[in-house]
Order: sequence, then structure tokens, then C-alpha cells
Amino acid sequence: MAKKKTVIGYERDIPEVPGRDSHTKPEAYLEARPGYNEVEVIEGRRASALLLVGKMREAVDAWRDAGYPGASGTTLDLFRWWFEEAATQSDSGFAPYWGQREAVETLVYLVEVAGIADMQELISTYAGLPASAYRFQTTTEGGRQVEITGMPEPIDLPPPELGRYAFKMATGSGKTIVMAMLIAWSYFHARREAGSPMTDNFLVHRTRSFGHPTSAWMMAREVVQDGGGG
Repeated sequence: MAKKKTVIGYERDIPEVPGRDSHTKPEAYLEARPGYNEVEVIEGRRASALLLVGKMREAVDAWRDAGYPGASGTTLDLFRWWFEEAATQSDSGFAPYWGQREAVETLVYLVEVAGIADMQELISTYAGLPASAYRFQTTTEGGRQVEITGMPEPIDLPPPELGRYAFKMATGSGKTIVMAMLIAWSYFHARREAGSPMTDNFLVHRTRSFGHPTSAWMMAREVVQDGGGG
């Protein structure tokens, strides 16, 4: 059971966990006290209500703690630079927020280590529900759906050959940086890793920040040499 350890009063200012470092894994979260202008600091990480997040987060945590076993040399080079060296060894001081880092790690883990692209397999592997709480079905038109207990309607699933990944990130949390990091990872993976399933061609609606010297794409160019091929 999570332990409540601190109470913080607030009026108009948005409260924060005392001493929280946005670049490290969360160790506490805030919870409003009903009827009070106060929040409590709760030890541990806030559980997600999203279907796949809990078990997927556990898998990625274990992978990270073990030193990213099964990752390619390209992945290890980029992770080492982005998550360890860039903040102190480059003029920009590039350091992703934890949410940005976790999003990148999660997609790379699913693609390169777990090898799961099909939504039905993702649900079967990572759903935070007992197997009796959901079931897959095929429509009369041949489409796939999943029916989840408590949901008013079945959810349509994409075809198995159409992999789709999505991350729920708050406004201002740095989604463009995550996109740039994943594009950089895919590009160099395709160029450096034999038999890579990734692409080095992208269609991007360019934003002002994408080509900025501190963007993940520009930073990746400093550490990964283009080996050609792919």
C-alpha cells in the first residue's frame, strides 16, 4: 500500500512534488485531498488506468535495469549518448525528460526486443486485466475487434500487418523531441544494422524546433556515424 508522507497547501499555484527531478524516474505523486486546498504526496509511482501501460512499464523497467539486453549497437550508442553523456559532453546540455526517455525506450523495446507489432498480441501480452475480462472477435466484414468488460462497445483493431504505436503525453511534455529521437533511431538503425526492419525515409511536417541544434536529431548526428547500407 502506498504511504502518504507529506501534505502541501496551495491556492492558485500548481503544486509540485518537493525535490522532483523531471529527468529521473518518478518516486512519488500528488493526490488532492477532497474538500481541502491541499494535496498529499504519495510514495511510489502513480498507477496508470490505461489498458497496456502497467505491465508494459514493468517490462521496460526490467529491461533498462538489466542494461538493455538484446538491444542493437545502434540502440546502445544512442541511448548512452541521449541518456548519459549528452547533458555533460555537449554544448547544448541535451537531457530528455523522464517521460520522453520512457516513451523512446518503450517503442524500441517493443520493436527490437519483444518483436510485437500486432495490436492483438500487444493486448494479449500486456493487458492489465484477467483474460476473462476481454475477448477478440471477427466482424462479418472480416475486421478484428476486442470486447472489454465495462466498455460500451467493441474496439476496432488494425490489420495484423499494420503496426500502430501511440503514446499518451501531456501538452508541453515534449512530443516533438520524442518524434525526433525515434526518427533518428529508425534512420541510423536502418543504415547500420544488417537486416533492419526500420526505414530511413520519412515524411515530416517540419516544425521550428525539429532542426534546432539541441534537437535529438541534430544531437544524434554527433555520436552515430552513418555506416550506409540498410
